[in-house]
Amino acid sequence: MRDNALLLVRRGLAWWIDGFLVAVIVIAVRAAWLALADPAFNVEALLTPLVFFAYRVALEGWKNTSLGKWSLRLEILATRRGFIGATLRNLWLLIPLIALTGPTWTEHTTEIVVAVLALSVLAVGQTPFDLLAGAMVESRGRLFAKTQAKN
Repeated sequence: MRDNALLLVRRGLAWWIDGFLVAVIVIAVRAAWLALADPAFNVEALLTPLVFFAYRVALEGWKNTSLGKWSLRLEILATRRGFIGATLRNLWLLIPLIALTGPTWTEHTTEIVVAVLALSVLAVGQTPFDLLAGAMVESRGRLFAKTQAKN
């Protein structure tokens, strides 16, 4: 459980690093949107999950990492490498788009998704979407230790 808790913290920090990069893109597009289109439309609610999804799928599909994972020395171990595996692993990023449909029951979609993912990583070390993609995220140091223990 302790190892999973540390993995959760590192994955969370990696997610925030990736989030800062995505925020820069979304803020730039939002500024352009406000200059050209309807300022009443919440363009961040639409763009943030879409840009985050595109960024993660592109980078993880191409390099099997993201800026956040790379900086925290986390590695994606996947049976399905490439864009299909990256798409399956990151589908959860599109779930908050449900909130744009308007019903009040969708208000806390993002918080619920993040809570489920965090509890899953704490319990089994993987998110349901990691399992769907046949993947897991491990610390490079932890992988080295496991390899040495086997030898």
